Amino acid sequence: MYHGREIARELEVHLPLMWLSGFQKPDFRSINRFRSERMKGLIDDLFREIITLLVADGCVNMEDDFVDGTKIEANANRYTFVWRKSAEKYREKLQVNVDQLIAHIDGIVAEEHAEEFDASPAFTSEEICEKTMEWEERLEAEPDNQALTI
Repeated sequence: MYHGREIARELEVHLPLMWLSGFQKPDFRSINRFRSERMKGLIDDLFREIITLLVADGCVNMEDDFVDGTKIEANANRYTFVWRKSAEKYREKLQVNVDQLIAHIDGIVAEEHAEEFDASPAFTSEEICEKTMEWEERLEAEPDNQALTI
């Protein structure tokens, strides 16, 4: 779950996430701002460390994705040693995969930021204040308070 909107939606309906958030319900803008501005470097480093630990413990495999019905060869093998060079290549490949995933997440956040700015109001607050003042003056000036034309 990478989209800020999806995270915000799940914070309202998914009980474990509600508990983790302290029953707070931030909107997607707050979530994206937090991820992109306040915690960007820390979250990336923490994400890399957690993925590395999960892979080292064997909980996550970043190389293979299997679909139901796929036959998977068992891990039982008489050759249980691992060559150092092989382990280093695997670690480098893991870092590249994590970097690609982080870049993908950053792209999603950037898209949501662009959508947020595209949905900005058509009028600025100054223009609204000016129009309001103009309408109030016209209302006071007209004797029979006819309807305003915009």
